[in-house]
Amino acid sequence: MSKGRQAASARFFGKEQAGAFFREVVLYGFLMVAYVLGVLHFLGPSLKRIFDAHKVTYAVIALGLILTQGALLEMVTRTLSQRFKRHSR
Repeated sequence: MSKGRQAASARFFGKEQAGAFFREVVLYGFLMVAYVLGVLHFLGPSLKRIFDAHKVTYAVIALGLILTQGALLEMVTRTLSQRFKRHSR
């Protein structure tokens, strides 16, 4: 990270808070990519068939997947962030 970016983030957060924030963003991004790739790998063909045959059913399933993604990734990220915080002390 550049010095200017570190200084800018330190103005809004403390140095420790900025580091925790950036770790959480990177972790959340990694988990989100893993989730999307997992859903595409395991559910892709089924979702395609449902999309082609029943648009409303597909929309409900897609909304459910979006909500599940948000809830699960938030819980996992919070848990991992708390563990990182405990280990860094």
